[in-house]
Amino acid sequence: MNILILNDSCSHGQVATNSIKPCLEKKGLNVYAVPTCLISSTFNKSPVVISDTTDYLINCLDIYSNSVKFDYIIIGFVYNEKQATKIIDFIKSQDKATVLVDPTMADNGKMYKSLDNTNLSYIKELCKNSDIIVPNITEARFLCDDFSSSIDVIKEKLKNKFNSIVITSIGKEKIFVYDKKQNTEDTITYESVEGNFPGTGDLFVGLMLSEYIFNNNIYLSSKHASDKISKILKKAKKEIDIYNGIPISKYL
Repeated sequence: MNILILNDSCSHGQVATNSIKPCLEKKGLNVYAVPTCLISSTFNKSPVVISDTTDYLINCLDIYSNSVKFDYIIIGFVYNEKQATKIIDFIKSQDKATVLVDPTMADNGKMYKSLDNTNLSYIKELCKNSDIIVPNITEARFLCDDFSSSIDVIKEKLKNKFNSIVITSIGKEKIFVYDKKQNTEDTITYESVEGNFPGTGDLFVGLMLSEYIFNNNIYLSSKHASDKISKILKKAKKEIDIYNGIPISKYL
């Protein structure tokens, strides 16, 4: 089974691709990882150097389009519109692949620095071309251009725009799951662990998909991921470096 990750790659820190890939490899899956950009370290450790890998990404996808059939494609942070256009064309050509998008762009009520409406526009297009999206509540609001309505209204708007949805933060210790294929929706309650832990969203995606590949159940896979993260954070809390993230491989 072939899995493709398109996401930023951090030279130092268990975040983004560095967080997702070990979860999948632990299950014996064949993982390709193509960076959308290279980052010297986590963003809370400045200064940070970012290198654009658009040409490399395009060349890789051109090669893969003729040589590899992917079963699953994970899309995280996409650096620019040129990359997004290429990725959308590529996933359309991989018509049997299940596509998961983590629309990495915002948190805590605000879009990330250096991102703007151009980024939002192509992120929406990526989400429209996916099978599953995994936004936090801030990203969910940006995706439906609604910053004032209740969470229930946001859920309905997303359900009308996209396919299956997992919102990782609809309130204190709650996750919303909508499975379009099964036409079901559920709320998962999880046990939070106090502290600041970089990479938990990436870890959620990695754990969730590594389970979903084998059970084809979004709710059970999301519950597995949230339960596992709570257990990992309890065990690892004292040794987590806010500049490095969670020592994932040790606890998988």
